[in-house]
Amino acid sequence: MVQLFYYENRGIPCHHLLRNGIRKFIVQLEACENWPYPSSESKWLLLFNRFIKNWCKVIQMTSGGTKRFETIGHVTFTKLEGSMFITGKFKQDSTGKQQKMPHFCLFLTTSIIDADFYHGYLLTGMVERGNRKLGIWESTHYAYVKREGY
Repeated sequence: MVQLFYYENRGIPCHHLLRNGIRKFIVQLEACENWPYPSSESKWLLLFNRFIKNWCKVIQMTSGGTKRFETIGHVTFTKLEGSMFITGKFKQDSTGKQQKMPHFCLFLTTSIIDADFYHGYLLTGMVERGNRKLGIWESTHYAYVKREGY
């Protein structure tokens, strides 16, 4: 019954998920083929505040949870496609400093295809790393959020 709720509400705006009580998203990341740097299984934890929906805490967990980097991300919701952008900068991230790409842009959408729904995904998207000052951006990871119970 709960899965039917998610199936019928694919493509809804992301801020409706926050309104329905989901305040914490665990974003799983898989490296793209063009990303030359080794990346162990990493995930990001997005914590949304109950009252302020334009900002969220982004916690990057790598190496089995031994390394944690925290930052505050700015959230922008788009109304038409049911998606959101989260932008920010990890100050202590060594991979970003090596490449001179400290900034990130996480794009997540609720408009998913049937195959992604049957894999248990609630949101799918991409992570781009780059440098705002230089205007250089590169897609580095596929991102997805699984539904509860998967």
